[in-house]
Amino acid sequence: MKIALVGPDYFGYAESAANALKQSGHETACFSYPDYVDAGILAAVKYSVLPRLGWCGLAEQYRNRVNDKLLGWSKKQKADLLFVIKGKLLSLETLFDVRKQIKASTAALWTFDYLKQVPEILKIVPCFDRIFLFEKTDEELIPEAKDKCLELPAGYDPLIYHAAPARESRLDLCFVGKLYPNRTALFSALAVNHERFSVVGKDHNWYNIPRRVSLNFGKERAIKKALKNRNVTPDEACRLYQSSRICLNIHNAYARQSLNARTFEILGAKGFQIVDHQAVSRFFDVDKEIVTFSEEEDLKKKIRYYLDHPEERRKIAEAGHRRAAAE
Repeated sequence: MKIALVGPDYFGYAESAANALKQSGHETACFSYPDYVDAGILAAVKYSVLPRLGWCGLAEQYRNRVNDKLLGWSKKQKADLLFVIKGKLLSLETLFDVRKQIKASTAALWTFDYLKQVPEILKIVPCFDRIFLFEKTDEELIPEAKDKCLELPAGYDPLIYHAAPARESRLDLCFVGKLYPNRTALFSALAVNHERFSVVGKDHNWYNIPRRVSLNFGKERAIKKALKNRNVTPDEACRLYQSSRICLNIHNAYARQSLNARTFEILGAKGFQIVDHQAVSRFFDVDKEIVTFSEEEDLKKKIRYYLDHPEERRKIAEAGHRRAAAE
């Protein structure tokens, strides 16, 4: 099958999906475009801050450029399937034109995010014959397309996230991801008692003045000693998971029955994982392949326990890695 894959250049996920399709024997052409939210401070001002203040011109210009480039690329393609990841910046008109140009008999969308968090995706749903949902309950938001929906968890790319030879762990705790408020509050509480704790991820709400005050002078300031306020490559994230005794995974507020990509990536790197989401029991054997927690005190208790029991950590990490690799 010939596949035309279209998606944002977001930490290599589009490229990983294209490689997976190629390894499955499908001829795959990939069109990816920069996600402006993660393209530096100036881009964040242009495409995130200013639109919130009512100045949408620059963001609209960027979306138009992406759509125009996609149309130009699609003129050179022929495919049986148009496979779109997320599609936040794409217009419905563009996607219908692309599908016509490449003569695709079928079009599929993988939302790869929570529709309540990225409602722009809802506008392009009519173009697709099949919709793969990142969050299973999002089908409630598209009742007219419910029969087209299937759940598709993220998984991980084994070319990036893989086990490493046993080595001495340099960190007790690590987390890689964006600093949502629920994460910041929890990590601040943990940072008070854990010196070997690293939180690596970009705080995209730097323009939120009350947030800045809380992080620098308020109750959340304890996180500053653990925080590395920058994005990391997938390869760097893998090395962090490999070199940490405990890898933390905190979902954002929109997660209900889904698991984020981090869940699978930590297991792919053979990291020991403590995750907040009880939905993990739909995919993994809790306390044998992965560990969950319910609230802050429960997390603190489990961190203390598993830091003191390295052999249990090792067995759980190995079992989780085998399960993730097998499925």
